[in-house]
Amino acid sequence: MNEHCNVMPWLGGPLLAAAALFVLLNVSCSSATKTGFDSDTFEPFVFLHFGDPQLTVEKPESAEQKARFAQAVSQANELNPAFVIIGGDLVSSRKPEEWAAFDEVLGQLKVPVLLLPGNHDMSDPQSREEYVTKYGKDFYAITYNNCCVIILDSELVRPA
Repeated sequence: MNEHCNVMPWLGGPLLAAAALFVLLNVSCSSATKTGFDSDTFEPFVFLHFGDPQLTVEKPESAEQKARFAQAVSQANELNPAFVIIGGDLVSSRKPEEWAAFDEVLGQLKVPVLLLPGNHDMSDPQSREEYVTKYGKDFYAITYNNCCVIILDSELVRPA
């Protein structure tokens, strides 16, 4: 772990479990993807976090949910942040139509995106495998502009 991404010194008390999970998952920024500015410098930057779009196709408000998510993406494009983090639940029940709606709106985003699944996106080993195949890891770290960004999935799916 490099000196810029060492999160261990400020961890303590209730965050000890998160530190153990961090070590357990072997996520370290020293081997993470480096983007942005030189690793020895820092310039202020903006990122956005969207939470729980939970797109569905089964409810009367489905079109409204998709429209709100599309509006958030449009506003993000206007703000032009360094990146956007979208935390799960990305969809409601993992139906192909929900993923298609999510992907359609996500495809309009013009900045890098970091996805984080929720319990509606993965709830068993099969749904985890489907998510990872389509979107990549459910836990990872990147270094951006000398800052370590750690994405951890709190829904640890264990084989039955």
